[in-house]
Order: sequence, then C-alpha cells, then structure tokens
Amino acid sequence: MTHSDSGSGLAQGELLTIRNIIIAAALICLAGGLIGMFFVPPLKWWLGCVFGYAVNLLCFRLLYLDIEKSVTKQKTAAKTRAFAGYFGRYVIKGAALYASIQSPLLCMGSCIIGLLSINAAIHVLNILNIYFAKSKERE
Repeated sequence: MTHSDSGSGLAQGELLTIRNIIIAAALICLAGGLIGMFFVPPLKWWLGCVFGYAVNLLCFRLLYLDIEKSVTKQKTAAKTRAFAGYFGRYVIKGAALYASIQSPLLCMGSCIIGLLSINAAIHVLNILNIYFAKSKERE
C-alpha cells in the first residue's frame, strides 16, 4: 500500500483491495453471527453463516474470472459471457438459499447474511474511502 507524502491518510480507493473486502466480509459475518446466535440455536446459526459466506466467496471468485476472461474478448462475446456469468452466479446463490431452507442444519437468515456479506463489505469500504478522502482534503 502506498501512503501520501505526508504519511497520513489513505490514497483514493486504497481500502478496496480483494484482501480487505474478504476480511471485511468475514467481520460482517462474525458480527451478524454474534447477534443472531441469541435468537437461533448457535450451531445452526453459525453453519448457515459459514455456508452463505463460502458460497459468496465462490461467486466473488467466479465474478473475478468472468471479468478477467471478458476483457480479452470482442464486445458481443464479452456481453454474452458477462450475462452467462451473472445468471450462473444467481443460480448458485438461489441453490444455496434453497438448500438453507430445506436443510434442518442451516438457518436461512444467517445464510442470507453470509450471501450479502461481500456486497455489504464493498459498500462499507467505499464509505470509509469517501470519509478518509474528505478528511484528507480538510488537512
């Protein structure tokens, strides 16, 4: 990571790295897991959260691979590839939700938290980027 010349503050978009997104998503799952386990049996809640997070990591990796392959293709082939990848990821997420509904070992609510954790992490890191960029401008 690079820092500004003064040594304080973050550069624009510096928080949005794959590593930071995955760590923030895990922390969101952990926070949701700690809150939810008071309302549902803890094992059922944690298994649902871990299952949803694992499926979300798989979809995030598939998104990365789709983008990497789409960049080198022609425009129409890239559109087709992007749509197929988008549809495939939603089928995977739908199957995960269906599995969490049907399984007596998984909690659907915690599975949803796991499935939304990476999206939430990206939004949180964007908000932090904006906050740090504004605080850096004030200096």
